[in-house]
Amino acid sequence: MPWASTHWILSLDDAHDADQDGIPDFSDSPVSTQPQPPRLALSVTPAEVRLSISGTPGVSHEVQEASSLSLRDWTTVRTLTLASDPEVVTLPVPAGRERFWRVRVPGR
Repeated sequence: MPWASTHWILSLDDAHDADQDGIPDFSDSPVSTQPQPPRLALSVTPAEVRLSISGTPGVSHEVQEASSLSLRDWTTVRTLTLASDPEVVTLPVPAGRERFWRVRVPGR
């Protein structure tokens, strides 16, 4: 008796695509629960310093400044929870002094 040919078709259908990337949630890579490290871009106008903060929306971030990179103590000048990525924070231009800024996620 010759072997009969058997054909199988397996179809896994998932209509859910929460991140709307065209890949069903069932096949998507697992979502990391860790916030992404913040990134900072800076631009200066005559009236203000604009810090563009990229990070995970919904996560608290601290904007810190110091007058020297050799300082161990940075001062937190603003705490915000990102509503978008990126988010722009404006600060006054420091009068006559060098300033350095950084952004950190508390607890990381």
